[in-house]
Amino acid sequence: MRRLLHRAGAWELIPPLDSLPETVAALRQVESDELVKEQYRLRTHRARFRLHTRSVKQSRRQLNQLVRRWTALSAARGP
Repeated sequence: MRRLLHRAGAWELIPPLDSLPETVAALRQVESDELVKEQYRLRTHRARFRLHTRSVKQSRRQLNQLVRRWTALSAARGP
């Protein structure tokens, strides 16, 4: 859980702490509006990397999904 919190951007709002209870206590002190701003910033940041991957399997799956979507668009337009 601690690693997840730190990977998800909470580390930008608080300094790194030694234990999960300390991290949870510090997060509880974050103002609601600051949390909302950070969530929005994180969503927009992650959106830029939505199709980035280092996995060959995931890359193939994403390519296949894009091909299916393109084919469906072409079929919907007709000849």
